[in-house]
Amino acid sequence: MSLRAKSGTEVKTPRAMNIFLDRIENLGLQIFITELDVDDYAILGSERQRDKRVAEVYSDYLKNVLSHRAVRAVLTWGIDDRHSWLRKSKHKPSRLDKKQKRPLLFSGNLKPKAAFHATCAAIRDR
Repeated sequence: MSLRAKSGTEVKTPRAMNIFLDRIENLGLQIFITELDVDDYAILGSERQRDKRVAEVYSDYLKNVLSHRAVRAVLTWGIDDRHSWLRKSKHKPSRLDKKQKRPLLFSGNLKPKAAFHATCAAIRDR
């Protein structure tokens, strides 16, 4: 089963998600987390502060879903910020400060960001 993971910066309580994942797991199905990214349109602060908050969202979400053994894969919705759909979408709000969104694991010049390290740690600590 594929679970689409589009996230803003507010992490909802994991209780309902855990109940859902438990039910899927009890059916003997595998779970694939897909389209994972974090829309940082509402995070204020410097690039470093924004990246830190995005990494926290990745970490919190992944620690929760990876606690379920049925989760077999995590796929992001892109690799780097420059090519993110969130920068190009006419259906998502732009940042009020007009800065570029930074929703993925790598910067536009393919440098690993805090979100990359948070994701690696969540997978490693599983």
